[in-house]
Amino acid sequence: VATDNKLHQFLDLSERTEMLMSFDSIETVERLGKLACERRMEANVLLIIDIGFHRLGVPVGEAVSTAIAMARVRGIRLRGVQIYAGHIYSSASLDEATRIAHDEIAQAAEVADRIRKAGIEIDIISIGSTPSSLIIAERRWTGATELRAGNYVFMDRQQVRLGIANYDDCALRVFATVISKPSRDRILIDAGSKTLTSDPARPPFTGFGHVVNKRGIELSMLSEEVTTCHLATDADSVSVGELLEIVPNHACMMTNLAERIYVGRNGLIEDAWTAQARGKVW
Repeated sequence: VATDNKLHQFLDLSERTEMLMSFDSIETVERLGKLACERRMEANVLLIIDIGFHRLGVPVGEAVSTAIAMARVRGIRLRGVQIYAGHIYSSASLDEATRIAHDEIAQAAEVADRIRKAGIEIDIISIGSTPSSLIIAERRWTGATELRAGNYVFMDRQQVRLGIANYDDCALRVFATVISKPSRDRILIDAGSKTLTSDPARPPFTGFGHVVNKRGIELSMLSEEVTTCHLATDADSVSVGELLEIVPNHACMMTNLAERIYVGRNGLIEDAWTAQARGKVW
């Protein structure tokens, strides 16, 4: 967020409820502070720190100086720090993911301590992805006030790959119909990139989803409306018209493509949820 209209939207919401916005740019914080002062209010912000993912965030070595600069801006209250170790998803094993999670919480606590020693009272240490949040919670490591486990509500194949979950933990499923079997080693299903997304699996997994209770079926090539699946020589039998149950690679992307999510239990549909935030990019 960098434009005045969006900063004003944030301040509008801040007048109705407690809001936080995260920044790594002092220029934008200064602009927000000016707008907040004009409205005779104070805006709550977090400082984003990069510990290795190299997306958002100031380097760890610049965290204290940036925090001091932000805290000095009129109209701004620096509440804490935010870290996202997204590189945990590139881990080759659960052990590697665990090391990244430990580094995430340790660096967050250490940086927060240095900021406090610089005379800035902060009360929020926000960290996490689903893998690191679950690892940290299971081991009861301390040092953070907030764990952000966004994918946890559904789980997906990337969590299975990391050893964070198994397929029974994955609540979000796609049901697709086999619409064609042009050869013994190939079928087509009526779900493509507009349903499954185009996010590929990371090694050692392959394909664009996992077919539940069927061996040897790989979702290997996406088109917009259909997916071509290759059958191994020892694959379970599958027929045209059959319904396949698929665990997606990435649940977060998939929910943004669906108008409704059907809620089921023990093989029966109980409800339908509308994806209210679908397509809403603030």
